[in-house]
Amino acid sequence: MNESQFPQPSPEQLEGFQEGDPLAINEVVELVLASLLRWAWKSYPQLSRDDVQDVVHQVLTEICRNNKRYDASQVVFTTYVIRLLKLRLTDLYVQQQKIEQHEESGLDAYEKMLALPYNDTELADKDTRLARSDFFQQVEEHLNPVEQELLQLMKQGLTRTSDIAPVLARYGPIRDAESDAKNAKARLLRKLSFIRRSLEYTMEDLL
Repeated sequence: MNESQFPQPSPEQLEGFQEGDPLAINEVVELVLASLLRWAWKSYPQLSRDDVQDVVHQVLTEICRNNKRYDASQVVFTTYVIRLLKLRLTDLYVQQQKIEQHEESGLDAYEKMLALPYNDTELADKDTRLARSDFFQQVEEHLNPVEQELLQLMKQGLTRTSDIAPVLARYGPIRDAESDAKNAKARLLRKLSFIRRSLEYTMEDLL
């Protein structure tokens, strides 16, 4: 699918969008969302569909909040959106590659860390417990609702497909329970890795 084949808002819808009319903004988003998702999924198959969908929603939300920046006389609306999507999705891909290639302690360390607050708290010293508690409090702020639920499950050692799949099913359709659960778990662990480094924690602080 190329950009010229995307459905385009009418001039009236775009005028209302630029003026900040909530109804017009909603109409524009509903008109283009499905085709933008199909384009993004097809163009970035190396990223998970859920991650791609999150970025598409984030970009559209940002554009809607800054509706006055869009000038319909300069560029077609979907082209405007896709330019930003390409930047964000490419950044996400590069970010994930760096995490996968350079995470020195590996994802197994994060699984161990998730179990510690419930299973091995008595083995950790006071400073470690405080650091871990502070880390998880900050992590929660960066997770979406499904990730927050998965985090709570994994902290209790509930990591099987039968534990994770019901949570995923509440937030959307499941294509393959085992594969979707495995991917959701891996995405969360990678995200924990990225957040930890962003917050400048070391694994030694948390383990």
